[in-house]
Amino acid sequence: MVAAGLDTWGISGPSFLKLYGTLSVLVGVLLWWIRRRLLSPGRRTTGGELDEYQLAYLNGGVGLAVTAAAARLCADGVLAPAATRHTLEVRRHLPEVHAAPIERELYGMMRDHRVASPNELQQELRGSAALVELRRQLIDARLLVSGDTAQRVGRLWLATVPLLALGVVRVVAGTHNHKPVAFSTLSGSLSTSPAAARRAPRGRRPSRHGPILARARRQRIRSPPAG
Repeated sequence: MVAAGLDTWGISGPSFLKLYGTLSVLVGVLLWWIRRRLLSPGRRTTGGELDEYQLAYLNGGVGLAVTAAAARLCADGVLAPAATRHTLEVRRHLPEVHAAPIERELYGMMRDHRVASPNELQQELRGSAALVELRRQLIDARLLVSGDTAQRVGRLWLATVPLLALGVVRVVAGTHNHKPVAFSTLSGSLSTSPAAARRAPRGRRPSRHGPILARARRQRIRSPPAG
C-alpha cells in the first residue's frame, strides 16, 4: 500500500507508459481506418466506364476537361485556330444531337463570343452546369472528395485531443509528486503528432485514383474511341 501510494494515481510510470502507448496505437489505427474509408473509392472501377470528360476532370480538374472538349470540337472541325494567336473561333455548326453537354456549352459560348482563348473558355465555363454535373458524378462514385468529406477528414485530428490531455495531466501530476515524467511527455508527443500532421487531405482526389487513370489510359490505347 505504501508503494502504491508513491505512484502517481496509483499507477507506476512503466505501467502507465504501456497503457498510454496501447491507447495511442489503437487511436492511430482507428483514425487511419476512418480516413481511408472516407477517402477511398466507394466502388471498384476499372476506368473503362468513365467517359473522356470524366477522366479529364479526374486527372486535371476544370482546365483539362474544358481543354479536352475544345480539342474534340477542333478535331470535328467545329472550332479552329483564329487569326489572333492562341485563340479559337467557330468554323461550322455543332450537331448537338450527339454532342456531350460540355461540348454544347462550350460551343454556345464560342458562338456568342466568336473568338476566345483556352484560358477564357476555362474561366467562362468554370461554373457551368455541365462541369457541375461532371463533378457531382465523380463525387457520387467517390472518385472525388467533396468539400464536406474534406472537412470531416480535417477534423479527425480532434480525436487525439483527449489522449493528449491525459498525457498532459499525467505529466502535471507526476511533476507534483516529484516523479520522472520525461517518458510520458515523449509518448504524448509521438502519439498525437502523426495524427495532427495528417489532419487534412492535400488534394481533392483520393490517393488511389492514379491506377484508375492508368488503366483507362491503357484501355484507350488498345481500343481508341471512334470519332
